[in-house]
Amino acid sequence: MINKLTSLFPSPVLTVSLLLSALAGTQLQAAAVNVRVLGLSSSYASHDAAAIATELNNILAGASGFAGSSASATVLSGRTLTEAYYHPSYRTATRAALAESYTHLVILPETEFLYSYPEMTFDGVLQMSRKALQTGVTPMLLMPGVSASYVSTLGTNSYRIANGCGIDAIPGGYGTQTASLFAPGTTLDQQRQAYLLAAMVFTKITGLNAKTSSYAPTNGGTSLDKTYLGDLALSTLTTHRTTVHYSTSRENSGLIRYRPITPPSNVVRYAWTGSSTETGINATLPAILQASGFTVGNYQVSGTRGWSDATTTAATTNFNTYPGGYQWVYARAPDVSATGQSVINVNQPNLLPIAYDQHYTGISSNNNVLDDVYGLTEAARSKCLTYGWVTIPVHLGAARLNDVDPTILFSSDTTHWTQPVYNMIAAMMATSMLGQDPTPTSTILANA
Repeated sequence: MINKLTSLFPSPVLTVSLLLSALAGTQLQAAAVNVRVLGLSSSYASHDAAAIATELNNILAGASGFAGSSASATVLSGRTLTEAYYHPSYRTATRAALAESYTHLVILPETEFLYSYPEMTFDGVLQMSRKALQTGVTPMLLMPGVSASYVSTLGTNSYRIANGCGIDAIPGGYGTQTASLFAPGTTLDQQRQAYLLAAMVFTKITGLNAKTSSYAPTNGGTSLDKTYLGDLALSTLTTHRTTVHYSTSRENSGLIRYRPITPPSNVVRYAWTGSSTETGINATLPAILQASGFTVGNYQVSGTRGWSDATTTAATTNFNTYPGGYQWVYARAPDVSATGQSVINVNQPNLLPIAYDQHYTGISSNNNVLDDVYGLTEAARSKCLTYGWVTIPVHLGAARLNDVDPTILFSSDTTHWTQPVYNMIAAMMATSMLGQDPTPTSTILANA
């Protein structure tokens, strides 16, 4: 059930090794290739997948030795790749597209979420690339580039995600940066941007310069200058083959932080505040921890949702009773208003503050919960980044739960989660703290 997001964060040594394995500059023996460019139709779409596929198809048609090759695009519904993959309204079409026959899958992620919430993009890329690999297709991630201020972060996050999924990244955004083709305002520049990105895909797959193709792109009688764009595509790929795009781990700032703990005398202590939802989590969490061999101590600070400075003050006496003895506290993310450090400062140097994204106004249906995934995750993520809390992505977990068994209801009264969701949240918290999946011997985990 729980996917360890730490696969997103390989070591710098592994990163360099993976980057050096890129194919730029290594010629592929001529053979038919069939490329599918996968993009999105929403306002979050970064580039025109259909335009890129059109240019790539033309380049392949003019390339010597690649008779029978083609490129096409599938434009998916949904705000993000993750939503396109999981949401009941979109997933049938998405899975059907992934099951079609082609040799290479070029995944074009959305920009806003890749930039600000890369973990949400990661899960969609992970699932789609897995489907491709299972059928012998070669998946690749095409880094978008839409503005100068975005390039560095988009590049870092694209390479983190590609490395975490075990696939190659194509540094498209770096190429559009050099060519000043971020937001082309004319049809000529729009086609030049699409050609440049297509040329990078072509070179990545074949090792050949796109300018060697007989295809001579023009727009309204004006040449797109395929020599310049083809050379730029090749040089960008060559440069970024050996570029280290990041050298630090994100494991301490991702949606889930894995930190193996060694509790004093094998006792796990945690504190919490909240009402029915937090009580439901607490009804399950001790059993999960006990199944993993821990003795459990927990303390409800108050019935107030969220954790404020007043909550920290109220917890002080109990925290001082067990100096350094608490491993974490939890509350719902949108209502967090105390800094995590202020909680840690109350005699708890080993403590980790955890919050989870929570529904705001009730649960009318499973689809309602899944529709809220992104807005709620954004709100929770923003709050937790501001105040220094780790976020547990409940709504992303709910999407996976629904994918496994659509008959599981998230709520039976339009207000509270059902037990399978409580089980899932508790299991995610335990996994975050233990640094491993909980021992699967407890019947509590049956639906988690």
